[in-house]
Amino acid sequence: MPFLRSLFDKWPQNILRPVAVNVLSAVVLFLLAVSLKPLVFSLFQGPQLPEYPLFCTAEPYLGSGNREMNIDFFIINRTGEPRTREQLIRDLRALNPDADRTLSPDIELELNREGEVQVLQDKDFNSGKGRLRVVRDPEGQKIKIIVDRIEPRAILKVVIRVSGVRFVSRKLNRGVKGEVGRVLRNYEQFQDSCYTEQ
Repeated sequence: MPFLRSLFDKWPQNILRPVAVNVLSAVVLFLLAVSLKPLVFSLFQGPQLPEYPLFCTAEPYLGSGNREMNIDFFIINRTGEPRTREQLIRDLRALNPDADRTLSPDIELELNREGEVQVLQDKDFNSGKGRLRVVRDPEGQKIKIIVDRIEPRAILKVVIRVSGVRFVSRKLNRGVKGEVGRVLRNYEQFQDSCYTEQ
């Protein structure tokens, strides 16, 4: 019992002082970290590069017929400002200081297969969100989507309907990229940025 008696007699020295030092050290380190946060972030943060305001994604699903697949192709404005075609061209010029490379805000999709392919803009879905045009080349192997205007944080939709698709089963089991890749040859390049390099 002499050990317990000496511990309780000297508890301010043996217990309270180390705890107080640890708590005080933690508070000082926390305040130092909070006050130096902007400096640390500025030292380790990469350069702020401009980002193109649009990106695209696609969602395949089975159509109403036995051998029909639909792809909803979405164009998304990730900014809080409306964009016109002219503004998109300016955005691309800011991203591309190299005059040898020509970038266009038009989305030029290449079809991977021949057959019955219909391309329609979803006017009900797009109502109040912006304007776009869909142009198909005379040979029918390319689709050009021209965004004339898109509202802030808006999503525009184009439906690509493909007939005559052979399914192993009635489930779309190859994943989005695989199923969309059956129809659109160059889909992956539009996932990060919705523009065409000419």
